[in-house]
Amino acid sequence: MGKMPRAGGKPRESTVARTDYRDWKDRAAAELERVHGVKASTIPERVWKKLYVQNMMPPEAAKQAAVSAYTTRPAADRSKRR
Repeated sequence: MGKMPRAGGKPRESTVARTDYRDWKDRAAAELERVHGVKASTIPERVWKKLYVQNMMPPEAAKQAAVSAYTTRPAADRSKRR
């Protein structure tokens, strides 16, 4: 069984060499804390798994996780000035 062709006719190529999920998450979590100042523990595991399955590179996943962390906070917390 090969890759199924997309509607465009070309099989989707992976942008991420399949690394171990734990290694990938550790790199993405470090990037999330370093660049975005968000603790990795605030991101639900389902979000991490979704980003991993979407073949995102750790820096891109960290950016998306930061967006997820921001949008899931209550509005009162988001509106506070830093």
